[in-house]
Amino acid sequence: MHQRPPPEKIKSLTHPENFMSRTHSYASLGDTDDIARLRRDVSLSSTVTQYGYKLGRNGREFETCCPFHAEGTPSFKIFIAHDGMERFHCFGCGKQGDVLDFVREVKGVDLPEAIRILGGGIGSRPNARLEQARAPDVYEGITALPPPADLLQAGQRIRLYNPKRRGARSEWGSFAPSMVFPYRSTDGSLLGYVLRRDLADGGKETPMVMFVRLPDGTETWCRFPFPKPRPLYGLQDIGEGKVLVVEGEKCRDRLHESSGRAVVSWAGGTQGVKHTDWSPLSGRDVVIWPDFDPPGMAAANEIAAQLASLGARIRLVGFADIGAASELETYRVEDWRAGLYPGRGWDCADALDAGWTQTEIDAFIQATVRPFAPPGAEDEKPVTVEAVGRASRRKAIVRDMPSPTREGDERPTLLFDEADLSQAVTNACRLAIDAGAPLYARDTVLFRAVRIAGKEKTVLVPADEDAMTEILTKHIRWLKPDARVTLGHRPVSCPALVARSVIARHGEWPFPQIRAVVSLPMMRSDGTIINAQGFDRQTGILFESDKTWPEIPECPGRALAATALESIRKLVASFPFVAGVDESAALAMILTTIIRPSLKTAPLFGVNATAPGTGKSKLVDVAAILATGRTAAVNSYAGDDNELRKVLESRLLQGDSFINLDNLSVALRSDHLCQVLSQEEVSIRPLGKTLALDSATAVMLCATGNGLRFAGDLTRRVVLINLDAGVERPEERVFESDVIEDTRRQRVEIVTSALTLLRAFVANEADKVSPALGSFEQWSNLVRSALVWLGLPDPLGNAARIRTTTRRRSARRRSSRPCRSASPGPRPISPGWWTKEPSIRSATAGMRSWWRRLANSSSAVS
Repeated sequence: MHQRPPPEKIKSLTHPENFMSRTHSYASLGDTDDIARLRRDVSLSSTVTQYGYKLGRNGREFETCCPFHAEGTPSFKIFIAHDGMERFHCFGCGKQGDVLDFVREVKGVDLPEAIRILGGGIGSRPNARLEQARAPDVYEGITALPPPADLLQAGQRIRLYNPKRRGARSEWGSFAPSMVFPYRSTDGSLLGYVLRRDLADGGKETPMVMFVRLPDGTETWCRFPFPKPRPLYGLQDIGEGKVLVVEGEKCRDRLHESSGRAVVSWAGGTQGVKHTDWSPLSGRDVVIWPDFDPPGMAAANEIAAQLASLGARIRLVGFADIGAASELETYRVEDWRAGLYPGRGWDCADALDAGWTQTEIDAFIQATVRPFAPPGAEDEKPVTVEAVGRASRRKAIVRDMPSPTREGDERPTLLFDEADLSQAVTNACRLAIDAGAPLYARDTVLFRAVRIAGKEKTVLVPADEDAMTEILTKHIRWLKPDARVTLGHRPVSCPALVARSVIARHGEWPFPQIRAVVSLPMMRSDGTIINAQGFDRQTGILFESDKTWPEIPECPGRALAATALESIRKLVASFPFVAGVDESAALAMILTTIIRPSLKTAPLFGVNATAPGTGKSKLVDVAAILATGRTAAVNSYAGDDNELRKVLESRLLQGDSFINLDNLSVALRSDHLCQVLSQEEVSIRPLGKTLALDSATAVMLCATGNGLRFAGDLTRRVVLINLDAGVERPEERVFESDVIEDTRRQRVEIVTSALTLLRAFVANEADKVSPALGSFEQWSNLVRSALVWLGLPDPLGNAARIRTTTRRRSARRRSSRPCRSASPGPRPISPGWWTKEPSIRSATAGMRSWWRRLANSSSAVS
């Protein structure tokens, strides 16, 4: 049993002036080991429970309503301190301490009596009911008011009311602050002040002050805590860029004034972090500069954890090894460069006081900045302490500092809590966008842009759960709550639940809607040029290329446009165009291919030849190489509109920019193809899906064939190019160079010439061809009109021939139907009967050859 100290000693211990040194004084009686034993072995959480308070688990802490003042929301916390002992802290009334301090407060006894209670009987219970042990709310009846217009000034003495001293002589006092820190709400209105007064012993006092109405109606300045959550200090200056967080209003003002940076702090010191509204920093790039001591680092870690749950990118500045702190009173930049450490408590204000320049501050930040990360399991060095949160002891792992992350890892951090899945999904989407994740939407389907290895090609692939998990892990550092670690969370990969939830948000993503993927500069609808690689939000076009592209002149003249046209004409000079209108149509195909993603609609280009080997597919490949860097992938058509629909829809879904229907042997007729050509979007139902989506039709469509024919409404949607080599075997012709290799080699030059030509037409506000082609007005007013402006024939010169020939052949087909006799007799006369008569066949042999040439040189017929 412990002997009580003599009465004179007890009186000395309980005197108010000796309150802060009571433990030390009692230790001098020879009971140092006993006091240490009580603090170490007696469970604070168990003691609180025995006194009638129900504790709730919150991560690695316990919490309940404060036993010392009235409140509706738990603010009384029990936690394991750095020394391994359980301590409490109430963020409402500010009381804190260990198990001895708790018993003394709740029982209303002095320290020796608290020691006797714990030492003589740990199971001792309070001698009053729970309600009797609680102190009244000192702020009851006090109402906060809007502050007066006259701002408080440093050095200005004010009359200040202290509710905690109600009824005492010091209830009203005079306060002359050495510094004044105004706090403002999110709308910019003044909320109150934190006033700083320097004390004679070197300490400071920093009360929160608001203008209030007392219960008796008096309006005055009062020591009154800001309502929770409390606003950040410096909120009005955070702007849109990077934000520095420092501890203390003085540090904030000094660093903001010296650097012009966006700097914020918070009220209430290290214990005020959890009562602060950090939401204005949601999703921001945040750098935390903590004070160089254990409380400062703990506050920084707590801030980082809160910001992680808000999707912020978090980094820390300064030294991490607190154990290496020196005894230097003044830490100069020379000391840092010499490899020395500052003393404990060093902060940015101390650096400025020591004469650090802004350049030196910037260099220090750049040299010591590091990503924030929770402890990693692989480099943990746990210390086992007794966590006596329950009657049965448990082992817990505690760590004082976060472990370092991999060098160069600057991913933003996101704390995942299943209870707030919706917010986690929203934050993940926003952070993925900020980090440049290749995710894009097409109506209600999410795609990822995939770069094909070894090819200058990017395609769109529907995003599935596995791919989404990988992408979100690659761009975001995920933390998951874990009570076994000090910070309460550990690093993990993106939870599968988040990946599935992101995909399931059909059409509700913040990801941009993509229209097309290109590998060359592009002209917008207003005539401006997209020359920077990446996603262009104005047009919905993704530009990715391995090549270096020159700038396009802003206002080229007609002469420069004519020069650009000649370079394109020279490229296709080896093709056997039947007439000038066919060359003009071929040039229109090249220009259209290059800017097709920016056009609302564009006609189909048909290349017709009189014989195989004339070069119809090669001409299409020239256009495809200029647009994509590759020859055109071909598709066939056998007269089945349903099969053609499947081909078109699959190519549109994966973002292809060029489709060629090659070597058609039947007349091309398709209602769906007509829709793709003349509509900006078509409805597509992806394979295996029940929901349809609207997909952009920004694709270049071509068709080739010998004796190429079109039917139905398609005839008015076609620009025809006729080729005729004029020789019996066109495939045996000899050329000076390979036009395909020439196109690959000159791709940058030709594309630049094409864009210069079109830009010149727009910049010079040249006349447009009238009337414009219906359903393709934008194409007609740009591509078609630009060529006519430079003196070429109208590319639509073959359009009338297509329609005339189609009508003639349709009439001929109707007139050649089989005729039957009115009465039984000889068999009916059928088409082609004359080809079976030897005499007539011999007489018309030469005519048939001439007729075939004539039919192939005309346009298309069904």
